[in-house]
Formats: sequence, C-alpha cells, structure tokens
Amino acid sequence: MKQETIEKKIINKIYSQVSGLTNVKVDTLSKKIYIKTTTFKKGSACVRDTNTVREIAYAIDSVFKITEFQGKELIFFVEGYADASPIKRKICSCGCFSNNDELSFYRAYNVRNLIIKFLGEEYENRIFFSGYGDKMLLDTVNKYSEVNRRVEIRFILQ
Repeated sequence: MKQETIEKKIINKIYSQVSGLTNVKVDTLSKKIYIKTTTFKKGSACVRDTNTVREIAYAIDSVFKITEFQGKELIFFVEGYADASPIKRKICSCGCFSNNDELSFYRAYNVRNLIIKFLGEEYENRIFFSGYGDKMLLDTVNKYSEVNRRVEIRFILQ
C-alpha cells in the first residue's frame, strides 16, 4: 500500500471519530487536527476542555492500531500557537511564561501530556510537541483574534 493511501486512511479514521466534536476541525488535505479557541483563555496554557482532548486521544489510539504502516513509524506532533497579545509580565498558568513563544510551547506541552495521560506512557516517544508563538496567525487582519489561540496536531509516517 502506498504511503499516501495509508495517510489518507489515518486522517479519515481520525475524522470519523472526532467529526461530531464542536471544538475540533479535521483538515483532510493538510492532515491536521485543529483544537479550536475555546480550549484556552487569553494568556493561559491551561486546557479548559479536557473532554475534547480525551476524544482526540482515543482517535489517535485507534490509528496506532492500524497495522498497515509497512514498516514505517507513525508519529504525531502537537503544535501550540498564540495570538499577538503582548505578555507584559511573567505569568504562571499551567506553565510559567513571559512571551508568546513560551505560552504556545506550554499549550502544546499540556495537550500532549493530557493525550499521554489518557493513552499511557508507551506513547511518549511517538507524540512530540513544539510552540510557534504568534508567528503563524490564522487571522492576520486581527492578530489578537481568538482563532489564533490554538493547538494543531499533525502526523507523519517515517
């Protein structure tokens, strides 16, 4: 089976499991799962909607059980983002941060750790995280928009 076919099968399986969740968008073209804005308050890395993260974790677990990877390893990346609101002082809210790069790092870190909490430590070496701050805004017209406060999850086969 071609890698493209396997990747399509993976993203379609995820989509079928989380399509009913209002805080989640699955983009089958970019192969990304978007956790929407209501998950984080402005200036916070605390995950407010753990139920959504749990459902995503179960969807991730289901694709790890697909056996047709043809010797390739499936890896997920949890990527955190922030809006452009300045952080004027050090904040400790589910992680201590003094800028948007650190805030987005802790958003991704907290979502990744919740996924591992729901699935088990055996997933630690297959789910990674990083933060991108306010460098990749979805709404560039209103850089303070809540749509820019998000976490995206993508996967690769390697």
